[in-house]
Order: sequence, then C-alpha cells, then structure tokens
Amino acid sequence: MVYTDLVNASRVFGQIITRTEKVVKMRQKIKKRVLKKVEYVQILTDKDWLRVYFATYRGKLKKFIVQYLSLINNRKRSIMRVDTCHGYPHKHTYYLKGKQAVIVLGKSEDLALVFRVSKQDIIKRFKDIKNNFLMN
Repeated sequence: MVYTDLVNASRVFGQIITRTEKVVKMRQKIKKRVLKKVEYVQILTDKDWLRVYFATYRGKLKKFIVQYLSLINNRKRSIMRVDTCHGYPHKHTYYLKGKQAVIVLGKSEDLALVFRVSKQDIIKRFKDIKNNFLMN
C-alpha cells in the first residue's frame, strides 16, 4: 500500500515539475519578446561615428553598447567601447598597436548612469580619445 502511494506521489510530483518547467520556459519567451531594442549611429565627423545600442525591459535599461568608430587608413577601427556584454558595465580602450585595456565601470544597478555618462564623455572627448589611440 505504501509502495503504490509513493509511485502515485512521484507521478504527481513529476507532472507538477514538468508543468513548472513549461511555465518558466514560457515566461522566458515572453521576456525576450518584451525587451525593446534601439540601435542607431550618430555621426561625429565625416570619419568618426558613435554606434549606440540599448535594450530596455519595462522601462529599465538592461544592456547597452556605446562604441566609438573611426576611419583610419581607409579602415574602420573600433577605438573605444563601453558595454554590458559580460553582464556588468566595462570599458574597452583599443590602441593602434593592437593592445587593449579593459576597465570595470560601476555596478550593474547603475546601468543608466554609466550609459549616459559614457555616451556624453565619448562625444565630448572623441578627438582626444582618437589621438590617444594613434599615439599608443
């Protein structure tokens, strides 16, 4: 009698777990659909661009990319990139000789602040950033 109760109980719990997994998968699909994505390119000069991408969920910033690109020797080069591709905000600074520096910027709770400040900083100092890229 106890054995059959255990078998029946395992069947019921198995069905509950299966239903719970389905609900979780369904919610993940809904989250992906609701994520609003925006991407655009801001022209700084005829040889310098700022590529901006961000995604929001219910009005909150979830991920972003701010990338400064420049045309150097007829080749489009990434000079600086601030993003959240690894789950936290960080800045990549590239150099002409192939080196790269990565700096972690704040916490993931401050995404909107890091996004806004990094975008403004690159727009304001893009000539100095480009000179730094060429010199190092």
